[in-house]
Amino acid sequence: MFIERVQIGGEVLGSEKRVEKKADMVYEQLKEQIITLQVPAGQQIMEVQIAKLFNVSRTPVREAIIKLKNEGYLAENEGKIFVNNPSLKEMTEILHVRETLEAKAAALAAENSDDQLTIKLKEINEHIQIALDSKNYPKALHLDTYFHDTFIKACGNRYVIEILSNYSLLVSRIRYLTIMSHNDFGRTVMEHKKIIDAFEKKNSTLVEQITLEHVKAARIMVEKYEQLSSLLNNGFHNNYYELINTKK
Repeated sequence: MFIERVQIGGEVLGSEKRVEKKADMVYEQLKEQIITLQVPAGQQIMEVQIAKLFNVSRTPVREAIIKLKNEGYLAENEGKIFVNNPSLKEMTEILHVRETLEAKAAALAAENSDDQLTIKLKEINEHIQIALDSKNYPKALHLDTYFHDTFIKACGNRYVIEILSNYSLLVSRIRYLTIMSHNDFGRTVMEHKKIIDAFEKKNSTLVEQITLEHVKAARIMVEKYEQLSSLLNNGFHNNYYELINTKK
Protein backbone atom coordinates (compact mmCIF):
# COMPACT_ATOMS: atom_id res chain seq x y z
CA MET A 1 0.00 0.00 0.00
CA PHE A 2 1.41 3.37 -0.99
CA ILE A 3 0.39 6.97 -0.65
CA GLU A 4 0.94 9.88 -2.96
CA ARG A 5 3.40 12.58 -2.09
CA VAL A 6 2.09 15.52 -0.10
CA GLN A 7 3.94 18.81 0.16
CA ILE A 8 3.26 20.96 3.21
CA GLY A 9 5.25 24.10 3.81
CA GLY A 10 8.06 22.93 1.54
CA GLU A 11 8.26 19.52 3.24
CA VAL A 12 7.46 16.38 1.27
CA LEU A 13 5.46 13.79 3.20
CA GLY A 14 4.74 10.26 2.09
CA SER A 15 6.14 6.80 1.52
CA GLU A 16 6.94 7.64 -2.10
CA LYS A 17 9.81 9.85 -1.03
CA ARG A 18 12.90 8.93 -3.00
CA VAL A 19 15.09 6.42 -1.24
CA GLU A 20 18.73 6.01 -2.08
CA LYS A 21 19.15 2.42 -0.91
CA LYS A 22 17.18 -0.76 -1.51
CA ALA A 23 17.24 -1.37 2.23
CA ASP A 24 15.45 1.94 2.75
CA MET A 25 12.81 0.95 0.21
CA VAL A 26 12.20 -2.41 1.91
CA TYR A 27 12.13 -0.72 5.32
CA GLU A 28 9.58 1.94 4.29
CA GLN A 29 7.26 -0.46 2.48
CA LEU A 30 7.38 -3.21 5.10
CA LYS A 31 6.78 -0.68 7.88
CA GLU A 32 3.80 0.67 5.94
CA GLN A 33 2.34 -2.82 5.64
CA ILE A 34 2.82 -3.48 9.37
CA ILE A 35 1.18 -0.20 10.39
CA THR A 36 -1.78 -0.70 8.04
CA LEU A 37 -2.16 -4.32 9.25
CA GLN A 38 -1.56 -5.87 5.85
CA VAL A 39 1.04 -7.82 7.79
CA PRO A 40 -0.68 -8.68 11.10
CA ALA A 41 0.89 -8.74 14.54
CA GLY A 42 2.55 -12.06 15.28
CA GLN A 43 3.23 -12.80 11.60
CA GLN A 44 6.61 -14.40 10.98
CA ILE A 45 8.90 -12.42 8.69
CA MET A 46 11.16 -14.50 6.45
CA GLU A 47 14.06 -12.93 4.58
CA VAL A 48 13.64 -15.10 1.49
CA GLN A 49 9.95 -14.24 1.08
CA ILE A 50 10.52 -10.52 1.62
CA ALA A 51 13.40 -10.50 -0.86
CA LYS A 52 11.20 -12.17 -3.45
CA LEU A 53 8.30 -9.82 -2.74
CA PHE A 54 10.39 -6.69 -3.28
CA ASN A 55 12.67 -8.20 -5.93
CA VAL A 56 15.88 -7.56 -4.01
CA SER A 57 18.65 -9.65 -2.52
CA ARG A 58 18.59 -10.77 1.10
CA THR A 59 21.21 -8.19 2.17
CA PRO A 60 18.94 -5.10 2.00
CA VAL A 61 16.13 -7.16 3.57
CA ARG A 62 18.41 -8.03 6.46
CA GLU A 63 19.34 -4.37 6.91
CA ALA A 64 15.67 -3.34 6.89
CA ILE A 65 14.76 -6.04 9.41
CA ILE A 66 17.51 -4.89 11.80
CA LYS A 67 16.19 -1.32 11.63
CA LEU A 68 12.59 -2.44 12.18
CA LYS A 69 13.68 -4.54 15.16
CA ASN A 70 15.51 -1.58 16.68
CA GLU A 71 12.37 0.54 16.33
CA GLY A 72 10.12 -2.09 17.89
CA TYR A 73 8.18 -3.07 14.77
CA LEU A 74 9.69 -6.56 14.76
CA ALA A 75 10.79 -8.91 17.52
CA GLU A 76 13.00 -12.00 17.58
CA ASN A 77 12.11 -15.25 19.31
CA GLU A 78 14.24 -18.40 19.10
CA GLY A 79 16.02 -17.09 16.03
CA LYS A 80 12.79 -16.25 14.17
CA ILE A 81 11.53 -12.75 13.35
CA PHE A 82 7.92 -11.78 14.02
CA VAL A 83 5.82 -8.62 13.83
CA ASN A 84 5.61 -7.24 17.36
CA ASN A 85 2.44 -8.47 19.06
CA PRO A 86 1.43 -6.36 22.10
CA SER A 87 -1.17 -7.70 24.51
CA LEU A 88 -4.38 -5.81 25.27
CA LYS A 89 -2.95 -4.89 28.69
CA GLU A 90 0.24 -3.55 27.10
CA MET A 91 -1.75 -1.51 24.60
CA THR A 92 -3.87 0.05 27.33
CA GLU A 93 -0.88 0.86 29.55
CA ILE A 94 1.06 2.43 26.68
CA LEU A 95 -1.91 4.53 25.60
CA HIS A 96 -2.38 5.76 29.19
CA VAL A 97 1.17 7.10 29.14
CA ARG A 98 0.81 8.46 25.64
CA GLU A 99 -2.32 10.53 26.30
CA THR A 100 -0.78 12.28 29.31
CA LEU A 101 2.55 13.05 27.64
CA GLU A 102 1.04 14.09 24.32
CA ALA A 103 -1.36 16.50 25.99
CA LYS A 104 1.54 18.02 27.93
CA ALA A 105 3.59 18.23 24.72
CA ALA A 106 0.76 20.16 23.08
CA ALA A 107 0.61 22.59 26.01
CA LEU A 108 4.37 23.16 25.85
CA ALA A 109 4.16 23.72 22.10
CA ALA A 110 1.43 26.31 22.64
CA GLU A 111 3.69 28.15 25.10
CA ASN A 112 6.82 27.99 22.97
CA SER A 113 5.70 28.26 19.34
CA ASP A 114 4.63 31.08 17.04
CA ASP A 115 1.81 31.47 14.54
CA GLN A 116 3.65 29.34 11.98
CA LEU A 117 2.83 26.18 13.95
CA THR A 118 -0.89 26.97 13.86
CA ILE A 119 -0.74 27.67 10.14
CA LYS A 120 1.02 24.35 9.54
CA LEU A 121 -1.47 22.40 11.66
CA LYS A 122 -4.36 23.97 9.72
CA GLU A 123 -2.81 22.98 6.43
CA ILE A 124 -2.21 19.40 7.54
CA ASN A 125 -5.78 19.07 8.79
CA GLU A 126 -7.13 20.35 5.48
CA HIS A 127 -5.12 17.66 3.68
CA ILE A 128 -6.54 15.03 6.06
CA GLN A 129 -10.07 16.06 5.09
CA ILE A 130 -9.18 15.87 1.40
CA ALA A 131 -7.69 12.39 1.88
CA LEU A 132 -10.77 11.17 3.76
CA ASP A 133 -13.10 12.62 1.12
CA SER A 134 -11.23 10.66 -1.54
CA LYS A 135 -11.11 7.54 0.70
CA ASN A 136 -7.33 7.55 0.61
CA TYR A 137 -6.98 6.13 4.11
CA PRO A 138 -3.24 5.40 4.11
CA LYS A 139 -2.62 9.02 3.14
CA ALA A 140 -4.98 10.18 5.90
CA LEU A 141 -3.06 8.01 8.37
CA HIS A 142 0.27 9.57 7.44
CA LEU A 143 -1.19 13.05 7.66
CA ASP A 144 -2.86 12.36 11.01
CA THR A 145 0.45 11.09 12.38
CA TYR A 146 2.16 14.13 10.89
CA PHE A 147 -0.37 16.42 12.62
CA HIS A 148 0.47 14.97 16.04
CA ASP A 149 4.21 14.77 15.38
CA THR A 150 4.25 18.43 14.36
CA PHE A 151 3.13 19.82 17.70
CA ILE A 152 5.03 17.14 19.64
CA LYS A 153 8.30 18.20 18.00
CA ALA A 154 7.43 21.83 18.72
CA CYS A 155 7.18 21.19 22.47
CA GLY A 156 10.93 21.68 22.93
CA ASN A 157 11.35 18.80 25.39
CA ARG A 158 13.56 16.13 23.87
CA TYR A 159 12.70 13.56 26.54
CA VAL A 160 8.96 13.83 25.85
CA ILE A 161 9.65 13.60 22.12
CA GLU A 162 11.83 10.51 22.57
CA ILE A 163 9.35 8.68 24.82
CA LEU A 164 6.42 9.32 22.49
CA SER A 165 8.54 8.22 19.53
CA ASN A 166 9.09 4.87 21.23
CA TYR A 167 5.33 4.26 21.18
CA SER A 168 4.89 5.22 17.53
CA LEU A 169 4.27 1.67 16.22
CA LEU A 170 1.35 0.85 18.47
CA VAL A 171 -0.15 4.33 18.22
CA SER A 172 0.07 4.22 14.41
CA ARG A 173 -1.79 0.90 14.32
CA ILE A 174 -4.53 2.16 16.63
CA ARG A 175 -4.73 5.40 14.66
CA TYR A 176 -5.16 3.42 11.44
CA LEU A 177 -8.03 1.40 12.91
CA THR A 178 -9.62 4.61 14.18
CA ILE A 179 -9.45 6.22 10.75
CA MET A 180 -10.87 3.10 9.13
CA SER A 181 -13.94 3.36 11.36
CA HIS A 182 -16.40 5.39 9.30
CA ASN A 183 -17.88 6.98 12.40
CA ASP A 184 -14.55 8.61 13.24
CA PHE A 185 -13.98 10.47 9.98
CA GLY A 186 -15.62 13.70 11.06
CA ARG A 187 -14.51 13.35 14.67
CA THR A 188 -10.81 13.29 13.81
CA VAL A 189 -10.91 16.44 11.70
CA MET A 190 -13.29 18.31 14.01
CA GLU A 191 -11.24 17.56 17.11
CA HIS A 192 -8.12 18.70 15.29
CA LYS A 193 -9.91 21.98 14.55
CA LYS A 194 -10.64 22.43 18.26
CA ILE A 195 -6.96 21.89 19.05
CA ILE A 196 -5.99 24.43 16.37
CA ASP A 197 -8.48 26.96 17.73
CA ALA A 198 -6.92 26.61 21.18
CA PHE A 199 -3.46 27.15 19.68
CA GLU A 200 -4.74 30.31 17.97
CA LYS A 201 -5.97 31.59 21.33
CA LYS A 202 -2.52 30.84 22.77
CA ASN A 203 -4.25 29.14 25.66
CA SER A 204 -1.91 26.33 26.71
CA THR A 205 -4.31 25.05 29.38
CA LEU A 206 -7.11 24.72 26.84
CA VAL A 207 -4.74 23.11 24.32
CA GLU A 208 -3.75 20.49 26.90
CA GLN A 209 -7.36 19.78 27.88
CA ILE A 210 -8.64 19.37 24.31
CA THR A 211 -5.63 17.32 23.21
CA LEU A 212 -6.08 15.00 26.20
CA GLU A 213 -9.72 14.40 25.27
CA HIS A 214 -8.71 13.77 21.66
CA VAL A 215 -5.94 11.23 22.28
CA LYS A 216 -7.88 9.52 25.08
CA ALA A 217 -10.30 8.24 22.41
CA ALA A 218 -7.75 5.66 21.25
CA ARG A 219 -7.44 4.11 24.71
CA ILE A 220 -11.20 4.10 25.22
CA MET A 221 -11.59 2.27 21.92
CA VAL A 222 -9.04 -0.36 22.97
CA GLU A 223 -10.75 -0.88 26.34
CA LYS A 224 -14.24 -1.02 24.82
CA TYR A 225 -13.49 -3.31 21.91
CA GLU A 226 -11.47 -6.23 23.16
CA GLN A 227 -11.60 -7.71 19.66
CA LEU A 228 -9.09 -5.05 18.67
CA SER A 229 -6.26 -7.37 19.69
CA SER A 230 -7.72 -9.95 17.30
CA LEU A 231 -7.73 -7.38 14.51
CA LEU A 232 -4.09 -6.62 15.17
CA ASN A 233 -3.27 -10.33 15.14
CA ASN A 234 -5.30 -11.27 12.05
CA GLY A 235 -4.89 -8.14 9.97
CA PHE A 236 -7.47 -5.57 8.97
CA HIS A 237 -10.66 -6.85 7.39
CA ASN A 238 -13.88 -5.33 6.13
CA ASN A 239 -15.85 -6.50 9.18
CA TYR A 240 -14.28 -3.86 11.41
CA TYR A 241 -17.00 -1.34 10.58
CA GLU A 242 -19.69 -3.88 11.51
CA LEU A 243 -17.80 -4.71 14.70
CA ILE A 244 -17.76 -1.08 15.81
CA ASN A 245 -21.46 -0.63 15.17
CA THR A 246 -22.62 -3.87 16.78
CA LYS A 247 -20.74 -3.02 19.99
CA LYS A 248 -22.57 0.30 20.47
